[in-house]
Amino acid sequence: MAENNIQAACTSCGSKYNVPEKLVGKTVTCKKCKNKFAINAIEETTNTPVIGKLAVQYKFLSNQDLAKIMPVFEKSDFGKGENEFIKFLIKKNIVSRANMNTLVSAKSALETRQLDKKFASIVLENGFTNKDKIENAVKKQTEQFQKTGDCSTLGDILVRNGSITDQQKRLIFSKQNRKLFTIKPEKKKTDLENNANNSSGVTEEDVNKFIKEYSNLPFEVTVRNISNIFSKKNLSIPLGEVMKKEGLFAAPKKEAEKKVAKQAPQKTAPKEEAKEEEPAQEKAESNSSDEKINVDTGYIDTNAIEKETENPPTIIENDFMDIIIAPDNIEVSVKFKQMVPKHIDVDSLKELLVQNEVTYGHVDDSLIYQFLNDEDNIDKPFMVAEGVVPQYGREGEVKFHFDTDPVKVGALDESGHIDFRDRGEIPHVEQGDLLADIIPSKQGVHGVDVFSNPILVSQVPELRVKCEAGVTLSKDGTQAFASASGQPELIGGRRLAVLQELNISGDVGYKTGHVDFDGNINITGTVQSGFKVIGKNITALEIIGAEIEAAGNIQVVAGISGATIHTKGDVKAKYINKSKVFASGDVMIEKEIIDSDVENSGMCLLPRGKIISSSVNSRRGIDCKDIGTEMSSPCKIKVGGDDKLKKDIAEINKQVKARRIEIESISKKVEEYQEKEQNTHVVIAEQAHVQDRSQIEIRELEKEIEDLKKKEENFDEKMVERERLNLKVKQADDKINMNFDSQEKLIALIEEENVKIDEIEEDIENIEIEKNELVEKTKKDKKTPFAKVSGVLYAGSLVRGVYANVTVRETIRRIKIYESQTKDPTAATAYEMKQSKL
Repeated sequence: MAENNIQAACTSCGSKYNVPEKLVGKTVTCKKCKNKFAINAIEETTNTPVIGKLAVQYKFLSNQDLAKIMPVFEKSDFGKGENEFIKFLIKKNIVSRANMNTLVSAKSALETRQLDKKFASIVLENGFTNKDKIENAVKKQTEQFQKTGDCSTLGDILVRNGSITDQQKRLIFSKQNRKLFTIKPEKKKTDLENNANNSSGVTEEDVNKFIKEYSNLPFEVTVRNISNIFSKKNLSIPLGEVMKKEGLFAAPKKEAEKKVAKQAPQKTAPKEEAKEEEPAQEKAESNSSDEKINVDTGYIDTNAIEKETENPPTIIENDFMDIIIAPDNIEVSVKFKQMVPKHIDVDSLKELLVQNEVTYGHVDDSLIYQFLNDEDNIDKPFMVAEGVVPQYGREGEVKFHFDTDPVKVGALDESGHIDFRDRGEIPHVEQGDLLADIIPSKQGVHGVDVFSNPILVSQVPELRVKCEAGVTLSKDGTQAFASASGQPELIGGRRLAVLQELNISGDVGYKTGHVDFDGNINITGTVQSGFKVIGKNITALEIIGAEIEAAGNIQVVAGISGATIHTKGDVKAKYINKSKVFASGDVMIEKEIIDSDVENSGMCLLPRGKIISSSVNSRRGIDCKDIGTEMSSPCKIKVGGDDKLKKDIAEINKQVKARRIEIESISKKVEEYQEKEQNTHVVIAEQAHVQDRSQIEIRELEKEIEDLKKKEENFDEKMVERERLNLKVKQADDKINMNFDSQEKLIALIEEENVKIDEIEEDIENIEIEKNELVEKTKKDKKTPFAKVSGVLYAGSLVRGVYANVTVRETIRRIKIYESQTKDPTAATAYEMKQSKL
């Protein structure tokens, strides 16, 4: 009796299969993506493309929108599958290209993570590494995706960490039918000078820089043997990029290889390399009815690693012996085909190796002698030379013992309200608490092959953790502790601080004066007109006519009126009126912005509020209900670019310049002190010579006086001379002591000024780090900025991008405006402001 078949689909990639009904409930492995799933009837799965689900998850579509779209797509002229669905969404202007790029990246990352689940199980089943290292790699992968929207494969991360070998990764990838990406070398050239003229970009200057940087190699470095590597390897990308990205320079092919008379058969190129050139498209077989499923245990024969992933060895043949060179040029063996000829001894065998350019790592002469005299040595490979295998370094890491990304205080809820009473889970530490364990970087060790060529590994950057206010570092530099009680904070990923809190009950006014506190400031009342508050995170009931400077976030329960706000974080308030606000983060307002200037590097968010008679310049965009009114003056809106960032960087550069001028001034002072200190040396030396000379004269006078005493002659004149010399010695001694005192004071002043220079240089370094953090944060944000109005955008409003602008001629509703490159080649400008209905 024929078996009943059912259709089942992979829960990860959606590939469909016809399987016997008796397999229902069994766990199998998808042939396409290697995901394990339980067999269920196809009715239990969904036909919604993954891109559609992601569009809902990213809130580009609602579930209701997707439900309406799917029937239209299925009846359209578009084909079936993910790629056609993507084309459909873009063609119908349902999802913008920028947003689709985000979705495609997310889908790619999702597929990578699905394959990596299987990868992890295979790694564990075969004992290549342990669970902790895999969990750490998964954590790094997740952090990378959250920061950049892209992620490395789990295999690449484990290889970089030294948890598994590249061979093990390649074997598992091959088993999963995953692609491996390689850099293809160009056609060989034999001369560094020729090489410098081609696209590899390797020049004599490159080689000299290379020698300088890698001066700690385990062999003699010369221009000749270094240039030999690059002239023969002939990489198709510049040397500097190779050193950064590759981290390893494989040994070059040797002239000896030209003499090869016999070589092991070459294996067929791996499947993944062949696939590299094929267009990415879904295969029809995925949905065919005769698709077969292999139930895979995930076991790998570790003995197969070398066979499947390495190139064959090079064999140099002569009449009586083969010289076998390992693919990585780390080992050389010899194998005799017949009895060892009488003319072959230790020296002649080593000379034969040198003739074939095997010049490094020859084994001990006694071992070669023993092998040559072994009667049973025919057809037995014997290792005669061994290079130094490179050891890869490991980047340092920090394990924090507090939540480094706590819930943000007073965020806008879905209805647009800010709950200032809910402060979230704000971490708190007591003095002496352990904040972080610091695992320092481990540097790699360069290797060398049997041809005396270097095998280089990139140097791992040293892990630097700065301990700022409220934090101390242990003597061995491996632990950071709280030196004060307060809120722990991670700044820029590598700077630790513990912020203390200043609580002010009531208003900031004449009773308190200006407030300047290096920590969090909580004010239960109003910051009154004419007063200034400077701190980290600042909260207040209300700000009226005051000046606020915050290194963190500013939260105002009521509103901000007639004030000037500068902050490196977010601003959250009910309203802003007649104020100037400059923020590096988001500006989140519940009701309205009126007659104000707002400039920020994040988003300006008023989902239930209005912008009236104001200028708002937000790099990431604006999301509000209304812009303008029928009676108010027009609003000026700008999205994209980053005027705030430019001003911040200009201010930072100004600070750095001022601090460097300060260093120059102090350095001149130090030079003056050093010159005076050198002069004291001269005076001390001169007076010491006076002392020595006078002491000699005094001793001679003492002898003369004794002789005169014996002769009972008059020696009064000699006594007077002795007193004069004694006085001269005392005066010299006083001058020496005085100059010693001056010398000590000058040395103390020099040390004091040098400490100031060190402190200023550290400040400059922190300022530069802050600048780099601002720039990197901007680079990572790839989303297209927009002005989104869910209510009414009134006529007369000016909306600008970086290169284009538009003045709204008539009142419109529910609109999204953004800058885009124009497709019209005859257009006067390359950019235009586009509109789309919400």
